[in-house]
Amino acid sequence: MNMISASPIQGVNIIVAVGSVDGMAGTAACIRHSSNPNVQVVFTQAFQVNSIDVSKWPQNSKVGFIDLGVNNEGSTPNQQLTVDFVNKIYRSGHMILFIADEHGKKAWGEVLERSGHSKNELTIKPKDRTKYSSSCAVLSKALDESADSHTKALLYAGDQADQMNFNTQFGEIFNNCTKSNMSDPSRRPYVVQHMAHHDAPDAKIQSWMNEYVEMQDNLPKILTSGDNLGDGIFLYDCTIGRHDATAIFSEAYKTSPVVVLSGTNVFIEGKMQAAVSIATYKKDLNVLKIIQEAGITAGGMAAKANFALKDREAAIEAVRKAVTQ
Repeated sequence: MNMISASPIQGVNIIVAVGSVDGMAGTAACIRHSSNPNVQVVFTQAFQVNSIDVSKWPQNSKVGFIDLGVNNEGSTPNQQLTVDFVNKIYRSGHMILFIADEHGKKAWGEVLERSGHSKNELTIKPKDRTKYSSSCAVLSKALDESADSHTKALLYAGDQADQMNFNTQFGEIFNNCTKSNMSDPSRRPYVVQHMAHHDAPDAKIQSWMNEYVEMQDNLPKILTSGDNLGDGIFLYDCTIGRHDATAIFSEAYKTSPVVVLSGTNVFIEGKMQAAVSIATYKKDLNVLKIIQEAGITAGGMAAKANFALKDREAAIEAVRKAVTQ
């Protein structure tokens, strides 16, 4: 058995990850599995990679991407942002070791090709969500039996989180301690490094989790604001107070397949602001594509789109038209 097949993350010293529970759990699993205490972690989003300064990385770094999709922000998705980032990595003398992402292998293949590289150079290749439910599912398949029980539990938690189940050993910890303050950049690196080596939260992480419990008091209030817009679409008022949008979606899906959160806090054009999110659990409904094709600037993923408050009615009608065809 060669080194790559034995350990596809061997030598990784930089991880660029999205700060979802899936991304955090996958990062913690890789830190643990790599046995490298000096792995540097950069949390970002697909539309923010242009702000990463790769010149500060150690020379000849081996880089892993976790849960990082190709940029799709805007009414015309700007793939070039990701191409420029990948080019910057290679031109700085670094190499991309693996891409553990389930958001689209075709898009990643195009980006790598435009950068003069190929998916065949990677030890872990990007996948499609039709076959892999999360980045942790991609990592779980790649690491297989070489992962210890703790690493497997981290990967299981991340995969379950992408299916909106946070009731796992590590899922609740990652979710609650970061969702209570999404704009605090110190929380994700801290909890990832701690949970890579521990089974339970420390006092600091526990205090962050306690904040989340207090925030959840607003969940029933927001759910009772539900307005039936017809055609399986419900609208919820999130200006009521601090909230966990994912928890609202999870509960709201019990009532309708398409959920609109108005006044929720999301990243729009690189800034956290009150906006609108439309999401669905229907696999055959790409709400992001529908809204972008309506000429609305939006980001997110196939199952969830984020956009400005001014575009709420137009976006709802675009989705309505798609679900009633």
